[in-house]
Amino acid sequence: MFTDKTSELAALVSPPDAPLDFDETVLQRNQGILRIEFPADAVEFAKVFGSGRFKCAYTWEVWSPSRQTFPLIVLESSCIFNMFKESMEIDDVPFAIFPDVGGILPFATSSDGDWVCWITKGEPNDWKVVDLYQYEQGFYQILEMGFSEYFYNVLTRNVVLDRLKEGDVWNPDEVEFQQKVRKDRDYGG
Repeated sequence: MFTDKTSELAALVSPPDAPLDFDETVLQRNQGILRIEFPADAVEFAKVFGSGRFKCAYTWEVWSPSRQTFPLIVLESSCIFNMFKESMEIDDVPFAIFPDVGGILPFATSSDGDWVCWITKGEPNDWKVVDLYQYEQGFYQILEMGFSEYFYNVLTRNVVLDRLKEGDVWNPDEVEFQQKVRKDRDYGG
């Protein structure tokens, strides 16, 4: 079981007064639709921060598991990952795609177009994180940590992602959390 770093994140980055997209009823509905239970630290993060963006030299948009459109975000990303998978000319693909067992399930994206996903293998509180720049061998980094550990360690620069080693550097004291999120597409209904 990975450590919940939500309180350390809240000490590092001021959370909003009222989290965007936290609703216990929607959370339960989303878990029912996706037929999963979310990791406890992701739910705790949603209660404290909700959906929004961590902003420093890079930006990560994080989706609350109780966001109304979270299941549609998952569906859209699964379609994208499947298109990549089908276009590859190799048989050995790096990951299954959710809802397959052990499939990748996104919870954030970066301003560079990278995905941050859980690898849904085992119990939810044991799901590892994968930082995925491309759905291809060698273009991802599996991290032995959970949801909140990922953000805490990356934002404090305790862990420098492979894809960021040659990039910009930031001061962890200057990281912000904004309740600004990409608008959901009009899915009708």
